[in-house]
Formats: sequence, C-alpha cells, structure tokens
Amino acid sequence: MLLPASAVFFSGCCYGVESDILGLPTFSIYANPVETNRIPVQLIEAGMETLFFLFLHSYKGNRLYAYLAFYSIGRFLLEFWRGDPQRGIWILSISQWISIDI
Repeated sequence: MLLPASAVFFSGCCYGVESDILGLPTFSIYANPVETNRIPVQLIEAGMETLFFLFLHSYKGNRLYAYLAFYSIGRFLLEFWRGDPQRGIWILSISQWISIDI
C-alpha cells in the first residue's frame, strides 16, 4: 500500500486535530478516522523554528533566553492543535505546563 506524502507528517503522537478550515487531507494509521483533514502541526512547528533561527541570527542580546521565551510561547500555542489530549494534566498538556514553568 502506497501512502501519500502527507502521511509522513501526520503519524505518531502529534498528528493534529481535525479541522475543515485549516486542515490538509491526510492519511494516518494512528488517528481515527483514518482519512480526514488535520492541522499540520509538525509543519507549522518547523516553520516556527525557521522564523526563530532567522530572528536569532541577527539578534544582539542573549540568544538562549530569547529562544527559550519564543519557543515556550510557540509550543504552548501549538499544543492546542496537536490532537493528543490523553497526555495532559487537567486541561493542559505536560508540554504546556513545562512552557509555563520556563
């Protein structure tokens, strides 16, 4: 069985929540239903990291603190779209609690 290219980005723990507006057609062996439109969280995070790199490349201050601040905010927001609610405590995921702690 030949899988579409989007299957690479939508398999595993962070395949994205279902969305008719922002979602891309996907095939995931981990998500139910198997074929649906999902938000491409992994691709969004890759783009976010690229923007962080471009910003930090010209940043003159402390790059470590700037990266930690930007990444924690970005990761906190992306966690709402990941689609794996079983990995959380209360209404937030473990990664969101760590982002708040930083």
